[in-house]
Amino acid sequence: MVKTGVITHWNESAGYGFIRADDGGEDVFILRRDLRGVAYLSKGERVEYESRLTERGERADYARVVS
Repeated sequence: MVKTGVITHWNESAGYGFIRADDGGEDVFILRRDLRGVAYLSKGERVEYESRLTERGERADYARVVS
C-alpha cells in the first residue's frame, strides 16, 4: 500500500532520514538506497512510499518525491 508523508529529518553524510506519515503514527526510517528518482531528500519534502514493519519499527522500502 502506497502512503504519503513529509521528510522530518535527512542526514546526507550518513544517508538516512525519517518520514512523518500523513496518517500519523511513528516516523518511518528511510535509507538513501531506497530512494527512487533522487539522490537525497530535504526536510519538508513530500514523498510517497511503501513500508514494512521490522523489529526496530516501520521502515520504508522505497520513497519518491511528489508535488
